[in-house]
Amino acid sequence: MPNELTTLLAEHEAQRLANEIARQLEHRTVGELINRVTRHWDWWRFKLAADLVRQPIAIAHRILRRDFDCVDVRCEDQWQLDLDAPCKACAQIAEDTVNRRRIDTTVRPSPSLPIPSAEPKRTVAALRTSAPLAKERVSEHAAKARAMLAVKSRTARRILGGGVAVA
Repeated sequence: MPNELTTLLAEHEAQRLANEIARQLEHRTVGELINRVTRHWDWWRFKLAADLVRQPIAIAHRILRRDFDCVDVRCEDQWQLDLDAPCKACAQIAEDTVNRRRIDTTVRPSPSLPIPSAEPKRTVAALRTSAPLAKERVSEHAAKARAMLAVKSRTARRILGGGVAVA
């Protein structure tokens, strides 16, 4: 770990940091972990120098951990270490994200939603009539969330079926 960061850590945080290092070494060699810390530190050291860091332990954990968007434990910054090739799981996730955004942009607002006026009324009667609309918006958001979860589940099944190692 970079000395500039470790000097800011409290004594009681050393065990948490040691546990995280041990956890990361389950899937990485010491050299691979050092490379990751070095790459991530290049970005975070500027935040530390600018005094934008409130919790140094959070930064220490962030530079130790891999990107958790990918289900492949041997993926490192969209690169599959064992194959020395681009990560197929990350490529699939990126493709699904593009498709999901394409679907999201085609969704139009519900015709039942009112057009906001220049000065909204804050009366009790107005709040009572807007409650059903709020419930409708919540159900629309829930439907979108279920659709995105289904896409992620299909992606994970596709990746797992393709023989990609997962934790």
